[in-house]
Amino acid sequence: MHKKAWLLLLVFLTAMLIQPAKSWAEPKLRAEAAVLIDGYTGEILWEKNAHKFRHPASTVKILTALITLNLENLDQKVVIGKKAHQTYVGQTIGLKEGDVMTVRDLMGAALLWSANDAAVALAEHVTGDPKLFSLFMNKKAWALGAFQSSFRNPNGYSVPGQYSTAYDLALMARAAMEQPFFAETVKKNSVEIKWLNREKSKTVSNTNGLLDFYAGANGVKTGTTNAAGGCLVASAVRNGKWYIATVLGSSRRYDDAAGLLNYGFEKFDQIVVRPGEIFDRIKVINGEPDYVEVVPKTGLYCSFLKDAAGDWQVKNNIVQTVKAPVRKGQVLGTVEVYFQGQLKEKSELAANNGVKRARIFNFRNK
Repeated sequence: MHKKAWLLLLVFLTAMLIQPAKSWAEPKLRAEAAVLIDGYTGEILWEKNAHKFRHPASTVKILTALITLNLENLDQKVVIGKKAHQTYVGQTIGLKEGDVMTVRDLMGAALLWSANDAAVALAEHVTGDPKLFSLFMNKKAWALGAFQSSFRNPNGYSVPGQYSTAYDLALMARAAMEQPFFAETVKKNSVEIKWLNREKSKTVSNTNGLLDFYAGANGVKTGTTNAAGGCLVASAVRNGKWYIATVLGSSRRYDDAAGLLNYGFEKFDQIVVRPGEIFDRIKVINGEPDYVEVVPKTGLYCSFLKDAAGDWQVKNNIVQTVKAPVRKGQVLGTVEVYFQGQLKEKSELAANNGVKRARIFNFRNK
């Protein structure tokens, strides 16, 4: 019989119960505001002033990139406009009006080098005016559930009316990391960008120093202004766990982010049931073949404190046998996750393949 996924989950929970008690110190951060969320669900696992308005600095480029990805082709040529040419404060790549670059290269410059002129160039390309682009930013933020943010420019300059929160920025990063190009770009140490209208190229380095020392770090964006202080939205994956940490207004942003991520990896575990993954095999009476594989129709994912493992329980309700014929997609049971006796998550278990009724000669000889 196929190895049962539900049995593995129960063994895992049992192992958690018999582990000696441990205590994890609460993170001690220098940041004025911070949050740790589960990357898969968006659930807040730890927070400090997570919903307090703060200047976001260049972390807003996460949203600038996400909107551009949703609306533009990466290989589209961009003719640099006047507003990008006039952007010279902070990090830039020295764009001039009339320069030509691809969306792909401008995205690389904005996300890794944090080039302010590149972010403005993308905004000009998408809407014709960075101020109009800020309306797109606000609309997208609301669509993501980031209700406590307001944007006035695409590059993160600290201006009146531009603010966000640690939690909102984590939500934006979570959505952006689901975009393959974004996720692949922000984990790189550097990229080469090229001008198409003249013989010029430049290798831009990633300003995210967390990538250099933190195991599993895979993004996402730094930010710094006098008003905002040191900011970082960080992401890391280890052993199937994915956490996003945001720290705003920190004098030691990398230490703060690493401490938050460590807290997540050390203190939390997950129950994972993946959609489409073989969960069990059921005997099919008079079937050809004489079994059917069942899979969850939807995935289940629950993040929980290790010291609360005893409050969680996984139950499966599944038929032991079924008569042929069996339709692909036919529901044959459920898998359920309970917390303190209360149902938290549930997925139907369905036949992964159809099973025909065996011919009379075949099942008489079984």
